[in-house]
Amino acid sequence: MLAPPNPQTDADRTYILSLSLLFRKWPENFQFPLVAIPGYKPPSNTLYSIIISFIVVSITAAIIIARFWIRRRSLGACGMDDWVMSPTFVGTGFGFYFYDLSLKRIRGNLLVTYLHVIFSFAALHLCRISIQHLLLRLTPPTWRTRRWYLYTLLALSYLFGIAAVVTQIFQCSLPLFNVLGLRKAFDGTCVSLYSTTVYGVFMSGYILLDALTLFPPIYILIKLLTMSKANKYNLIFLLLLGAIMMVLSALKPFVFYRRMMDFATLATNKDVMHSYLELGDMRSEEQLRCPSTEDIEQGIAVARDFQVTSQRISTTQEECVDLRQPIRSASMSSTTSEVSVIAPPPKARLSSSNQ
Repeated sequence: MLAPPNPQTDADRTYILSLSLLFRKWPENFQFPLVAIPGYKPPSNTLYSIIISFIVVSITAAIIIARFWIRRRSLGACGMDDWVMSPTFVGTGFGFYFYDLSLKRIRGNLLVTYLHVIFSFAALHLCRISIQHLLLRLTPPTWRTRRWYLYTLLALSYLFGIAAVVTQIFQCSLPLFNVLGLRKAFDGTCVSLYSTTVYGVFMSGYILLDALTLFPPIYILIKLLTMSKANKYNLIFLLLLGAIMMVLSALKPFVFYRRMMDFATLATNKDVMHSYLELGDMRSEEQLRCPSTEDIEQGIAVARDFQVTSQRISTTQEECVDLRQPIRSASMSSTTSEVSVIAPPPKARLSSSNQ
């Protein structure tokens, strides 16, 4: 697409050559194409990066806008689960091989990558936290055990998400401008997602919290028989999306991580990594397909109300049978008086109680 904005100098090439030992597949007797090939034009995958970012961010932004619109139309207000999900449409990506770049361009790329990883990592955790807030809002107050389970899960998710983001912010310790040094990014000074240990710890915790988040919907799906078929299908779809995200998170180290570490490029590495992070942000789509609060609460209330009504009817009938000598006034006719118990159906009682 476009050429690098800053021409490469001899000082830039000397610095880049000093980093060659940090790469596994750096070719021997390497010569810079800008020096060895007359009229060389640096190849660029900038267009690829822009297209991928535009598609992913557009879809995610459309989902977020649709979510807020649906919430305003159906509930008239937005909850905590809506707001913590809103930062998910953040994404960037540009691409040149770093042996064609100047130090200024390399540092600019590192800065964009640094900010992008922080926002993307935060968005992944906020998406899960949003789902947990949604489940908490859908859980009736009478289900105290489940609500405390979700409170605990939310606390763990917030703490884990904060720890992950803080680790990425201070990945190169202090001062923060250490993140602009390419050598520190590869020689072990910076403890970022490129570190196998850091990556393994955070991805393992991420997958574990995802699994714990799936348990409440599974319980609702099995226990709540009064849920409508459409909402039950939506809940199953939500669980499938969550399971797919867990599988992708587990497979990522064996596919994307190896690919990132093998390429001597500042372009392909970050496109692979950040496209995955942005696709992970799309799990916000799960928010649009969930059982409504009214469906769950109404189903529980109807079942409970029907049980109470049945008990009252049976108790009244027993009292009528036990009346051996009914009381009659002198003016009453001698015909046998009948006692009838009229109980409204569950739906009628539910609507009247709501009023």
